[in-house]
Amino acid sequence: MTDKVVTLYLTCYDLCAKAFPYLVGLAVNFLTFQEALLRVVVTCISMLSGAVFVHYLKPIVVKRIDRLKKKPK
Repeated sequence: MTDKVVTLYLTCYDLCAKAFPYLVGLAVNFLTFQEALLRVVVTCISMLSGAVFVHYLKPIVVKRIDRLKKKPK
């Protein structure tokens, strides 16, 4: 349970760190609101897909590689 909380906290922290430049750009009128929102959403989607891969698919891939390494030649 603690690992999930720490992972969630780090993911949120990382997301805020990645979204911050877009919000600063919005504040200084470098980006329009739609551009900033779109970039934040794309960043969220890419991070979530990466988290899903690491959480669910990586253990499967690692098991498969280990099984292939153990096969007799």
